[in-house]
Amino acid sequence: MADNLTRLTSLTAFIDKIENVELKESIEEEITIINHKLKFIIGEAKPSVLILNQSMDFDSKISSVVEDCISLCGGQPVDSIAENPSIVIVHLDDPSLYGKLPETILNYPFSESDAIKNNQLYIAHSVSFENESQDNILDIVEILAEIIQPKYFIFGKNGNDWVQFDLN
Repeated sequence: MADNLTRLTSLTAFIDKIENVELKESIEEEITIINHKLKFIIGEAKPSVLILNQSMDFDSKISSVVEDCISLCGGQPVDSIAENPSIVIVHLDDPSLYGKLPETILNYPFSESDAIKNNQLYIAHSVSFENESQDNILDIVEILAEIIQPKYFIFGKNGNDWVQFDLN
């Protein structure tokens, strides 16, 4: 992969382990395209992104591979709501989330975060961010790219694999 992707060490190592040549080339091509489109986005233009898992009581456990995916897609990964993320993505485990989420986000500190104030709360329901695999890594990257940098990417995942949770 391109030299400027070397900073994404966990993602690069993950891709290097893929034995299926076609799949590996497809993933590398997609990553190169995303990287090229976003190469001029720097610093404060990169929103902070928090991924929460419903199955873990809205904990933020993600792997270094998913952190690299966030960085690749023009975001800055953060570990907690205390870091005031610009974007919050919640992985939906079961539909009961839709009933629990308003109660969770109306409580401090969620209610004071930039993500909630700016209506940047998303529900991802087709992939698990805590269990990346060869088969879903491209879906993870495409979902993150559409959510984090929607002006640059449309993969057709909105409405199928993720939705914006409208707070207004």
